[in-house]
Amino acid sequence: MQANAAEGSPNREHSRVHGVLVTYRRPDDLAVTLQALARQTRQLDSLVVVDNDPARSARSIVGEALGAEYVAAGDNLGPAGGLQLGVSRVILDADDNDWIVFLDDDDPPESDDQVRSLLAFAEASRAKVRRLGAVGLVGARYDRRRGRIHRVPDDELSGLVRVDYIGGGQFPLYSAAAVRSVGVPRADLFFGFDDLEFGLQLRAAGWDLVTDGDTWRTLRDSHARMGLTSADLRSRNALPPWRAYYSTRNQIVIARAHGTRLAPWFSVVLAVGRVARSATQRSRWPTTRAMSRGLVDGMLSRVGRRMTPT
Repeated sequence: MQANAAEGSPNREHSRVHGVLVTYRRPDDLAVTLQALARQTRQLDSLVVVDNDPARSARSIVGEALGAEYVAAGDNLGPAGGLQLGVSRVILDADDNDWIVFLDDDDPPESDDQVRSLLAFAEASRAKVRRLGAVGLVGARYDRRRGRIHRVPDDELSGLVRVDYIGGGQFPLYSAAAVRSVGVPRADLFFGFDDLEFGLQLRAAGWDLVTDGDTWRTLRDSHARMGLTSADLRSRNALPPWRAYYSTRNQIVIARAHGTRLAPWFSVVLAVGRVARSATQRSRWPTTRAMSRGLVDGMLSRVGRRMTPT
């Protein structure tokens, strides 16, 4: 995908948009997402697809997407490792005023105007925010004292809304200058909350992350999510064991890296409570064991791929 590529100096007038898409054994989803990207009224200027499947199952599908660069990871690096690999490739060709969008293989754009509208919002926001690090559809805030994620209240969804991270699958557009300043995403988290950790890295370096509150409010309303609280959205006990493991572990690891001195202990107390509740349900015992293991590994900072996704 090389349509609309701009030419000129590193300070070219028009920003480019570089895509990084990580996929793992979801050929049908990937094909749908690539087709949706091809229909965009504003095409990506470049697209790198990182295939985490050692069998390279996505190679033929990506080969049919004109202009997309296929990168075989050689092993399952997880979404975090795949993003690190892909961003390392695109940042070499990106100018500081360009944007890098992180894409999921199973989250195609909901409209054919998605890239154009977000790019327009990003460019307009640059005139209002001195150090704009990223924009996106949906985000959240982080309580550094307790190591917890907080949902932005409904009544704040208007105009520019500052957040601490842009959610995965929410079309985050990162400023290439911001990415270059903090480095590529952290790969050793493997799965889950890597988007949170990257957002907190940018915030720590003085970059702002914003969303369009009016668009966010419309999305929340269309998905019947108005009036919900953070507690309504917590369903870790319903996750498969391997996801529960990474979710538990990575939240503690992130609290240790970006929270206050007491944040990891708040995270541990919350995790212990979740383990105790899960243990009361016999059908949840595999998840209970996985969360317990994640709790221990989080406190010991054991990262990387330590449980195989199934």
